[in-house]
Amino acid sequence: MVPIGRVMGIIRHVRHLGEIGLRLDFVVPPAWFPQMLRLIEACPDTWLHADHGVNGGPRAFLAYDPGLGKPAHTWGEWLRGAEKIAARRNVVCKISGIVSRLPGLTPDAQHLKPIVDMCYDLFGPDRLVFAGDWPWCLKGTSLARWVEILKEIVRDRPLVDQKKLFHDNAIRHYHI
Repeated sequence: MVPIGRVMGIIRHVRHLGEIGLRLDFVVPPAWFPQMLRLIEACPDTWLHADHGVNGGPRAFLAYDPGLGKPAHTWGEWLRGAEKIAARRNVVCKISGIVSRLPGLTPDAQHLKPIVDMCYDLFGPDRLVFAGDWPWCLKGTSLARWVEILKEIVRDRPLVDQKKLFHDNAIRHYHI
């Protein structure tokens, strides 16, 4: 258990990030979603970025394959927490990191589309930001291939939404 003074210090520092126009990126496993949600709620004026598709393991969204082992979490575990996080208007979802989380599977649009689509459903096109996650993406494929895969996944979405994902939302959320 974390002492209350330390918790209050964390909250104070995260609030300060918002006061000075900075953001906090976070990567937590679904088991920690309740604690992360409390931090998000305690810091409503700070923008937080949920990295790696709210840290969803892409294998949890696919049919179970005993040869690949059990996913780190189930689709339902992830969804229950991700829905609550996405309901907070000060959270943006970064589509990053998922390409390197497919051990035993080929990184391709078929394997990554379910989690990307779920992030679109939860956050909407205005709160999604592409991130290369370089050099970590190299565990799955090249950065160029990761971009190709994501373009293939979103190719049927309106062009305006694609532009938001790959450009406009980053400009707006990072003030660049």
